[in-house]
Amino acid sequence: MEQKEFQIESLPDYSFRTKKMRATEINAMKIYFDTEDIEKLVKAQDYALQHLEVNIKGQWLQVQKQEKNGEFTYWPGNLEDNVNATQELFNWFLSNVVFAVFQKSEELK
Repeated sequence: MEQKEFQIESLPDYSFRTKKMRATEINAMKIYFDTEDIEKLVKAQDYALQHLEVNIKGQWLQVQKQEKNGEFTYWPGNLEDNVNATQELFNWFLSNVVFAVFQKSEELK
């Protein structure tokens, strides 16, 4: 999967991109994207944020990372409190990764 850089309106000073994903990770995301189940949507948003990276001072960091103690770390640091930014990132991931994968799998049938 191509790593396209993009920006969002809520955090215009940062560049984001998709994290490199294995085929198994791409296939696994299908189980998370069920718009009828709020618990799955929360997991889907976490999945999306864990598969995006942000460029901070020339270094690409995972947007959401689960630590060994189960807590999450976010980059940029204020992201977990920014509803607009998390929604923009999730929407970008849906449009440019999830829907693209689902469309390709439909085309292969």
